[in-house]
Amino acid sequence: MRKGTYQKAVDYFKLYLKQSGPSRRLNESFQAYRNLGISEYNLAIKNYRIINEYLNDSIYHFRHALLCLEEKPDNPSMLKINGDNFITRFNRSRSLIERGNVKELYFSIEELKNLIESISEVFRSGHWHWKTNILAQLGNAYSKLHMISNVRKIIDELISIYSNLSGDIIEKQRFGVQNANENLQSVLSLVKDNPELKDLHTKVLKQKNIINKLEPLIKKTDFIDFSRKISKIQKLIKNLKNQ
Repeated sequence: MRKGTYQKAVDYFKLYLKQSGPSRRLNESFQAYRNLGISEYNLAIKNYRIINEYLNDSIYHFRHALLCLEEKPDNPSMLKINGDNFITRFNRSRSLIERGNVKELYFSIEELKNLIESISEVFRSGHWHWKTNILAQLGNAYSKLHMISNVRKIIDELISIYSNLSGDIIEKQRFGVQNANENLQSVLSLVKDNPELKDLHTKVLKQKNIINKLEPLIKKTDFIDFSRKISKIQKLIKNLKNQ
């Protein structure tokens, strides 16, 4: 998604939260806070000049999204095991890891490990897809804590999962090709930044080249999804103004 679309999403979700006030339902609040967090995270990683501002806002809004789900944000374990909770916690951990606070890194590692344990309870299929997404984030967290042996284990496991999957399975998974490319690019960066991991460079690059040849199931990422969400928010705001 283009940077401008994420910024537009942030503006509309904030406007909706402001104008709807206490009249909105809890589920509507959850969706608005969650989508704000996702948009702000993506703005953060695309604009390093103001990364902290966006990350702080992203973490703040993910926290409120979890509260709307009647969860305890300071607890790394889910009280209710479901998709909304799982995905919100995963996205919140991404933001925490990107921010790089040591205490938050350890918290995110524990949270992500708990998510791995619950994948089969939350999703009927595509378990490998979510596990690889989480492994890539764990690798990033371990790298920031200079736990190189753990990073190596993560990369080995990630490569093992992808190498044992047929291209057809990856292509048929929603965002399977896109996320595989992002995950492998992420660990490739870790390998380049750590001399102790340079021996893994060829291995990671070989797997990434295999993924690059695959055809994505959805070519336009989630641009359409957010455009639709923005359109719905525009209508809601219009209705609120006419009340």
